[in-house]
Amino acid sequence: MLLTNVANIVAMALCLIGGCVYIGVIFGVGAVVAFFAAFLVSIVLLVLIYAQRIKLAKNLMKAKDKRIALLKNVISNVSYIKMRAWETFYSARVFRVRELEVFQLLKNSVIMGYMIFINWFNRAITLIAVLLYKSIYEPDTFGFNQISAFLRVFDLLRIIILTLPFSIAYMVELSVSMRRLTDFLLIEDLDKSWIISNAA
Repeated sequence: MLLTNVANIVAMALCLIGGCVYIGVIFGVGAVVAFFAAFLVSIVLLVLIYAQRIKLAKNLMKAKDKRIALLKNVISNVSYIKMRAWETFYSARVFRVRELEVFQLLKNSVIMGYMIFINWFNRAITLIAVLLYKSIYEPDTFGFNQISAFLRVFDLLRIIILTLPFSIAYMVELSVSMRRLTDFLLIEDLDKSWIISNAA
């Protein structure tokens, strides 16, 4: 999984560099600078959103852990809870903890919506930046053949521009998950009965 993501990111980066070199040959270095400047703006926005998403993912994991711990406690002591007639109290506690978890899921969904919007915004702003640069600063060398070639190359780069940020996000999420698994396996009072081993 890790090697596949790394290979995808490297391949997309190489294709992006090759496409930018081709755009530089067609339109000049200024068009490539405009391309990367617009791309950099959207990447900065995506990095800020990814930072928020990592924070929300940690809060969501904490809320899930809290709910699971509470449910485990309730299941272990269900006879005592029934004997003391505390069903309503614990039902309200479980509902409250679940409500906090759902609220974290809602915030995560909003952040994902922003990410999708910025990805499409990223595609549009890079296209507009190059076309504006050529039409304003070098209109004499801006012919239909160049526009057609650029749009074709940009159509090939569009998938990379849309996919590369998500691949980086998957790498970040994978590193967070691996860190959580490592922390879990290194705790001193680890209950081995919860771990399913696939070793022969």
